[in-house]
Amino acid sequence: MTQRLYFDFETEPFARGYTVPRPICLAWAVDSGEVFLEKPDRERVRAWLESHMIMVGANTAFDMLVAGTEWPELLPLVHAKYLRGEICDVLLDRKLLDIAAGRYARLKVWKLDSCAQRAGYPERLDKTSWRTGYKSLLVVPIAWWP
Repeated sequence: MTQRLYFDFETEPFARGYTVPRPICLAWAVDSGEVFLEKPDRERVRAWLESHMIMVGANTAFDMLVAGTEWPELLPLVHAKYLRGEICDVLLDRKLLDIAAGRYARLKVWKLDSCAQRAGYPERLDKTSWRTGYKSLLVVPIAWWP
């Protein structure tokens, strides 16, 4: 089975005229269950893009845009990864499953928490408490983060 890599950039907040914010940190995990949180690392992202691992995330197009804007030299690798079918977006997959099941018009919400609940995940996902606060952690070593 192809190894999967689960990843997510957390970024500075959106602002008018600033549609692709800079990455603050990169959270990632592998199938073994190991989870990592670190400062964005171009060479790590390059290695993932060059590998044949399946990169899995939520709103992965945004994460790829963040990577490509921060490190434009990686854009050809992002494009190639998409062409190989090695990037998976769980929110898009959930939406397609809901369309196939005839629930599209009724649900109209495909945020990570609501999709996780529909998939049977037992805990609520909090994507708002730090959503706009990561920039304040930019100068703080990750080991000291709350």
